Amino acid sequence: MLKNVLEGIPIPTFVVDKNHVVTHWNRACESLTGKMSVEMVGTKDHPKAFYDTQSYSIADLMLDNVLSKTIQKHGNWIYKKSSTMPGAYETEIFCRHLGINGKWLYGSAVLLKDETGNINGAIETWQDLTESKQLERQLIQSQKMEVLGTLAGGISHDFNNILSMIIGYADLAIFNLQEDASLRNNIKPILSAARRGKELVKQVLTYSHKAEIKTEPLRIRSLVEETLELFSISLPPDITINKIMRSNAMVMADPSHIHQIIMNLCTNALHAMKDTGGILSVGLDDIRVDENQVSHEICLIPGEFVRLTVADTGHGIPTAIQDKILTPFFSTKKRGEGTGMGLSMTHGIVQQYNGIIIFDSEPGNGTRFYVYLPQYIDHRN
Repeated sequence: MLKNVLEGIPIPTFVVDKNHVVTHWNRACESLTGKMSVEMVGTKDHPKAFYDTQSYSIADLMLDNVLSKTIQKHGNWIYKKSSTMPGAYETEIFCRHLGINGKWLYGSAVLLKDETGNINGAIETWQDLTESKQLERQLIQSQKMEVLGTLAGGISHDFNNILSMIIGYADLAIFNLQEDASLRNNIKPILSAARRGKELVKQVLTYSHKAEIKTEPLRIRSLVEETLELFSISLPPDITINKIMRSNAMVMADPSHIHQIIMNLCTNALHAMKDTGGILSVGLDDIRVDENQVSHEICLIPGEFVRLTVADTGHGIPTAIQDKILTPFFSTKKRGEGTGMGLSMTHGIVQQYNGIIIFDSEPGNGTRFYVYLPQYIDHRN
């Protein structure tokens, strides 16, 4: 009877007896873990289906009377008494071996007792929290970027004025010291450094949405091909470019911004392959996003978009830092090889145009960036 009831429950659920032996394993458990009922029932292997680093499930800990406090740490995880189910304990764990990139799970368990209060076993349930965790990370990232943008915008305007004074006086000093070559050579590095500083300020202002932008209808394909032509000149012999241009659509944007997006993504891709060589794939597609496709990843207003894809066959992005790579000044490059602003700049620019940037990466299997930009439709034609 219990087996029939469990099979009708869409939430991954299993039952163990007081000896920790699995007696029931429903289809939802099979779907989540890939472990079939026939291989689990009669064994004590249920922890292996969920945990990476410990050998006890919530049910096991409760049967052994390990959990007794309101909040308690055991192994790598924190357990607490459920506020909605009397006598139950719950936890959240990250299972690296489930799915392609792992899954966040919420688990809870409660003891099974007979009429006299004797413990016969425990029942444990699990829910997939991966999507809600991704949404939570995106919200935190968005709030963090907004705060940093406001701060960066305020500081950058004042700093820009200071640099303008340095450049002005340095130019004037050089003009007045034309006959004194030694002093001129001392002032030139100051002027050069100040101009690099102004360029960095310009990037920060763009990131913070404070810079003035001049938009116009652009055929993005032309800019992509122009950038790739420049890249091909300086490519090492062990890196090749694969172009897949399927779109001739237009976007409303500042040409320098689109050029910057392409340059940043291609530069990152080349850096990922500098030691091993590989293939840089760049593509353009016309994509229609409808209401059914909008999800936690494709957070767009339904409509027509141009999708720019930049993919490499390099080392990939470690899972542990994937939620940091769009953060300003975060960089995996060696000191002196980058400012950590490239991807955050790209993210800021794309957001200005009501687009999104997402990526897919797996260590050892390369990285694929996707930029969605709204198409410009000329209604006069």
